[in-house]
Amino acid sequence: MENATLRLELRSMIDQYGVDRVAQAFREVRGSCNQPKAAKQNRASRNHEAEGDRKNRTKVDVPEYVAKMEVPADNRLAITELAKRFQDGAFLPTFGDISDFCAVYGIEEPKSKSRASAVPRVFKFLAAMDAEDVMRIVSDELYSGPTRLGPIAEAIRRNGKAARMKPK
Repeated sequence: MENATLRLELRSMIDQYGVDRVAQAFREVRGSCNQPKAAKQNRASRNHEAEGDRKNRTKVDVPEYVAKMEVPADNRLAITELAKRFQDGAFLPTFGDISDFCAVYGIEEPKSKSRASAVPRVFKFLAAMDAEDVMRIVSDELYSGPTRLGPIAEAIRRNGKAARMKPK
């Protein structure tokens, strides 16, 4: 019961602040436990300096990026959901998954091997897709390579249907 409550509260914090900020706060709290007071003060000043540097770095906020895109009204809800999942690491969590997604849909793979570099290509492609296909990706979870069985199930379904359609 306690674990369920903890997970629920963590999910709420992650939804509000994002995985990266919650993880950073967790590391700070964990690191500050059982340290001498002087070490805590030195660490606090280093964190403050690093925070200034971090603000100057650019990190792609995928839902914000999608909100600024021109997306057809019938696709907006589904693409916004995929953007949130991408940000949380649930949609295309690794670059390998992005690479597979690009190969399946005929999208040119980004030169940089980072998830952030794929955001414009993937989401511009999704915005151009039919609303029905985007909704199917969301509802069937047809992404994320081996972490999801959607693509495998879809391939089996297609092959089974093709085999049944062949005249004997």
